[in-house]
Amino acid sequence: MDKVRLLRDFTDEPGDIEDPWYSGNFDRVGNQIRTGCEGLLRWIIEELGLYPRTN
Repeated sequence: MDKVRLLRDFTDEPGDIEDPWYSGNFDRVGNQIRTGCEGLLRWIIEELGLYPRTN
């Protein structure tokens, strides 16, 4: 069975995504989420052997 991973585990800076309510830095949290999603997408593409089409 696979383990649960944090979104930022797919980036160069693994760890928790901070809570913007307490930090007040919504831009930084947005960037953490964006880079995590980009890293997750790269991981999925590599794991499934998928490659984007080139026109």
